[in-house]
Amino acid sequence: MFVICSPRIGGSKVHFWALSLTSFTLLATDARAVNTGPWDAAVARQCPSRHFERMGDGLYDEIIGKFEKKLSKQEQSRIKKIADYPRRCRAEIAGFSCELAVHVDAMRRLGLLDRFVAYGCSHYTCPDVAYCIPRRKGRTQ
Repeated sequence: MFVICSPRIGGSKVHFWALSLTSFTLLATDARAVNTGPWDAAVARQCPSRHFERMGDGLYDEIIGKFEKKLSKQEQSRIKKIADYPRRCRAEIAGFSCELAVHVDAMRRLGLLDRFVAYGCSHYTCPDVAYCIPRRKGRTQ
């Protein structure tokens, strides 16, 4: 639910309107598909200075793709099968949050989550909101 605030014309009171978006679904129908908690916890534990909480949706797809290319074909296949992105994220119409969540779920189940987060930590940093860049080799920040 979103709350929209608007000052009343000619007065100092603020009126609040609640806009429910229940009929306009942006998230996946599978509740587990939008749980990025394991990712958030692992990032906070492994590399809080990289500020991945600032990461915009667009980088999720890149990190997933580049990390998975480093895995064996068998591991890639198992991730794809467990993530089941087309089914679990079928209701998502914008962004990559659901894609990240289902892949994190698959990697967690397969014991690959810490390796995935370590890959992200060693390859990217987010100096500002929705602005993440590849880390330069030899830099500690």
